Amino acid sequence: MRKLNIELLKKQAAPFVPQIYCVDARVVGAPEKVYNWLEDAEYDCQPGEIILRGTVDEEWRIRKDRLSKYELPNGEELKYQALSDRYRSIRTKKSNAVTWMVQIPLSISGSVKTSEGDELKFNIPTNSKGQEVAHGRGDFLCFSDDNGKPGKDCWVVNGLVALNTYKPL
Repeated sequence: MRKLNIELLKKQAAPFVPQIYCVDARVVGAPEKVYNWLEDAEYDCQPGEIILRGTVDEEWRIRKDRLSKYELPNGEELKYQALSDRYRSIRTKKSNAVTWMVQIPLSISGSVKTSEGDELKFNIPTNSKGQEVAHGRGDFLCFSDDNGKPGKDCWVVNGLVALNTYKPL
């Protein structure tokens, strides 16, 4: 695994916006571990935290404030109280919020730490559970927007998933 020059990658990042797509959401009822097979990451989840299940059954946790990016499939507002410990279908809201993205060539694999302290791996051919992971031409390193430039928050989106969930600005 290779250590990346994050500052150099930020200079190469391009602006993308999210597409509208469906995911599932649930609230953690009791302490549990959730595994994201795409980025080979395990999350220690506590009661009240929100778990999302993505377009290819990958799971990850989000903070309550991130729930504002989603709505019910009929377009109604999604409230935390509408979620339970069973998955419920939700979708992303139409948004012009910019995510800065740079594709990492498939020949380079490694990991990054998120602002939440989670370690996400990119371009790994097989995760620690022995599952093969396809990446297309390579995973994307993503950065939050900070007044028109890449910010501090950093995460990974699988190269195949990104093509269905983001579009260039």
